[in-house]
Amino acid sequence: MLWVVGGVAVAMVAFIVYLMWPRTPEHVLVVGDSVTFMSWEALTDEFGPGTALEAVARPGFTSTDLLPLVAEAIDSRADSGEKLDRAVFLVGYNDVWNEELDDDRLAEMVELSARYECAVWLTLPARPGGSEPAIGTFNPDLADEWNERLADLVGEHRNLHLVDDWAEAIDGAPDPATYLEDDGIHPNGPGQDLLARTMYEAVTNSCRFPEFSR
Repeated sequence: MLWVVGGVAVAMVAFIVYLMWPRTPEHVLVVGDSVTFMSWEALTDEFGPGTALEAVARPGFTSTDLLPLVAEAIDSRADSGEKLDRAVFLVGYNDVWNEELDDDRLAEMVELSARYECAVWLTLPARPGGSEPAIGTFNPDLADEWNERLADLVGEHRNLHLVDDWAEAIDGAPDPATYLEDDGIHPNGPGQDLLARTMYEAVTNSCRFPEFSR
């Protein structure tokens, strides 16, 4: 009897470990601007050959610029009968840079992302290394405003997740140069690796049980 109970207990533990262990998704849509674009090689290395990454990452693009490209990518995949599996978004640097926070495109993009079984949104760093960015036109107060609006929009969907890990790592670094170039915005080599790792962990951790997120 003890052997039976022990065997059942071991089987249950193994099953729980199987469920909890983060598994690499087959397909991930990655949306962003130059910060994401610069990190693409690190992203492909981090996710590995088991994941097909689809990029909508354009330097200089705001959420307004990215929206039609995101809609096209999602519609194309859905129309072909492929699963809308996972997606990760890091959008807003150029919206803040250009002080274009009143546009409705962010809300539209969040709605589009909710078509995915599970999607993750990363917040923006506002004060790298605890200070304002080297380039004064990137207003940290506007970055805070962007993050607050994003939190409200993402919070309306159970299958969407807001992740602050990237922002917290950059803002909490001992010095902006730890992860960023001299402009205080774009990632250097270690920053690119950090963003790739953050996106991978955000997707695998937040989207572990998408069936319970809807």
